[in-house]
Amino acid sequence: MVVETKVKSGGVWRTITAPEVKSGGVWRAVQQIQVKSGGVWRTVFETSNPLNVTNIVISHTVSSGGVAAGAEFNANGTIEAVGPLIGQLTLLGLDSNGNDHTGEWYDGSPTGSQWEIRAVSMISGAWLNPPAALGVWIDLSADRRWKINRLGDKGYTPGTTAAKGNFTIREKADTANLVNFTLDATATQT
Repeated sequence: MVVETKVKSGGVWRTITAPEVKSGGVWRAVQQIQVKSGGVWRTVFETSNPLNVTNIVISHTVSSGGVAAGAEFNANGTIEAVGPLIGQLTLLGLDSNGNDHTGEWYDGSPTGSQWEIRAVSMISGAWLNPPAALGVWIDLSADRRWKINRLGDKGYTPGTTAAKGNFTIREKADTANLVNFTLDATATQT
């Protein structure tokens, strides 16, 4: 991989750091540029795939009131943790196991409508009001939330609600450009 790629514009050489091409009226990030020299193709620009999600663990415990856990995948390319309070969202950095999710799901300049997500299968439990049924692709032009709630206070028994599922995010135009991960959520009311 070449460390620096330049283009001459207005008589001045400028370094290319994030090239894009317009295809079908939509700007798309360029992953690799090759040139043919002496009958051999050489890579002159290459970037790592900005699509990245690792397994997510969200676990919250509260002593009174309701508790929520889960994740929201935003159209702007970020992930937010759901909880600990019902309706609360926090930009996901470290998860409950200490794994750093900063810069996931897309570390670049995404257009949510170019991407889609699906809950592939459940490992255990069930999501509360998921945005789509298992196995159904939905685009990321809007924020998509998978969560669980455990209600608290008078009339409710303390305990734990949990759900764990397999997910995939992929690019619509290149369905081979995808990432698989699990979301493991636990909400405990003591």
